[in-house]
Amino acid sequence: MAEERGGFNPANFYLGVVELFGIVVPGAIFSFLVYRFAFQEPSSSLSQVPDVGKIFGFVIFSYVIGHLLAALGYFLMNPLFWWYYKSGRKGAVSLRGLAARAKSTLDLFVQFGERPDDEFRWTIAYINLCSAQASTRLDTLEADCKLFRNLTPTLFLILSSIQTGSRIFVAMGVGVLIVVAGLRYLALQAKLMTSAYEFLILLFSKAREAPGLREAAPKAS
Repeated sequence: MAEERGGFNPANFYLGVVELFGIVVPGAIFSFLVYRFAFQEPSSSLSQVPDVGKIFGFVIFSYVIGHLLAALGYFLMNPLFWWYYKSGRKGAVSLRGLAARAKSTLDLFVQFGERPDDEFRWTIAYINLCSAQASTRLDTLEADCKLFRNLTPTLFLILSSIQTGSRIFVAMGVGVLIVVAGLRYLALQAKLMTSAYEFLILLFSKAREAPGLREAAPKAS
């Protein structure tokens, strides 16, 4: 116990895959561009900072900016996804059907509100509790999803800073990337929710079958 209290615990400084791709990477992209345009010629004070200090400062700044971009991405992109979720598209209808099955499963042991993402949050909680392998798979999908969700407003901010004229083709390219990143976010968010609901249904079915399997197992003589 003394070693646990006084020793270094690497888990306290663990950076998960979701934080890396969903926060640090978009923040690093934006921070690099801010540094590129704000400090095109290194100042005397900045040039005196050691390389290790520059790298450390860049990582910290990227992490902080990444959180701000994540908040911006949440408020801008989540309404877009829920608009898609309520649409009559084939994929959205299939996803709503899975969500209804997940809600009927969760209603057996927990009651929650009527917000459209309630069943998803409780589904993730159930999977995290019952299956480490499924939870790891969902973490990977969540990291990819948040990367493109937070990258979309990042690209938009970059586009707003680009001067038209001689850079018209650059602006057009960034605009195309914004559309592609937004569409990719919608696809990944739908895939994340679909996988979570499927895992929930399978795990709950397996849990219900387990007592019967134990009873059917041959007894030791």
